[in-house]
Amino acid sequence: MRELPGGIELRRARAADIDTVIGLVETEIGRYRDWAPQWSPPAPTPELRERLNPLYEDDERAWILLAFGGDEAVGVVSMSVVTGADARQPPPGTVYLWQMFVRRDWQGSGLGGALLDRVLDEARRRGYDRMILWAAAGAAQARRFYEREGFELTGEEDSDSSFGLPLVQYGRSTR
Repeated sequence: MRELPGGIELRRARAADIDTVIGLVETEIGRYRDWAPQWSPPAPTPELRERLNPLYEDDERAWILLAFGGDEAVGVVSMSVVTGADARQPPPGTVYLWQMFVRRDWQGSGLGGALLDRVLDEARRRGYDRMILWAAAGAAQARRFYEREGFELTGEEDSDSSFGLPLVQYGRSTR
């Protein structure tokens, strides 16, 4: 397992952390406008928040890990049996990589790889053999990261996603 960069502390996210997670995710997703300038990220609807909020306290369905540099959240990684992008249950033995974001000023520090190692380790510990994720088709930097980390395209696509951008699915073994 890769070591965390110096100064990083990890803790499990709970329901009280939802605004911290959403703030970090919205900031980093907002950077997609660098390559999709006409796009605006959809705000989390009350219905989506209502559907996802219980996951912060449901250890059977989700696991969310926050990375802090001092008092600031600088990364998040999570796995879940559902996502905002796909409400379908994954196949048996499979879990979603639900959220994976590292604040721009921490990208390249090794934090992303260290967080991914931890979520894969937790998935294995829970008996999952496979992890799948949805990525924005135009998110070249994120897609390169996932490909370097052993994720491969599954052939599933959502060209008309509720996210407002075409999505592609990746998967890999948790081993």
